[in-house]
Amino acid sequence: MHHKALRCISRYGSAVLLVVIGTVSTWAVMALIAMPLFAFYIWPIAKATCAGGLGPGVIAAILALFMSNYFFLPPYFSLASDASLLPLIGCYLGTVVFIVNRPALSPSFCGLAGHPSSAAQAISMPWHSTSG
Repeated sequence: MHHKALRCISRYGSAVLLVVIGTVSTWAVMALIAMPLFAFYIWPIAKATCAGGLGPGVIAAILALFMSNYFFLPPYFSLASDASLLPLIGCYLGTVVFIVNRPALSPSFCGLAGHPSSAAQAISMPWHSTSG
């Protein structure tokens, strides 16, 4: 049971850490071009979903939504931004979780291109080539 709890903490903790890295990256680029690039949240959410599964992916997407709202949408350092933007950003980040969580779409992205379970998927989806 102890091993299972540590694995769960590791999966969700990694999701949080990846989103923090995405936030720092967004902040650094925003300092250069004066615009937030929410695309920096795609990689952390996708990797959290690949490595940890649907739960950590959803947590990463929700955390990214709140962090992007808090840090990058006026009024800054507040969750009271234009409410019409939140559903758009939420759909954007949720789409990443949905796409990456689809087994037929993600074997090469998640590092499973050579995995036996991805062979049948590669046959039915020819754009997933397993050759270099």
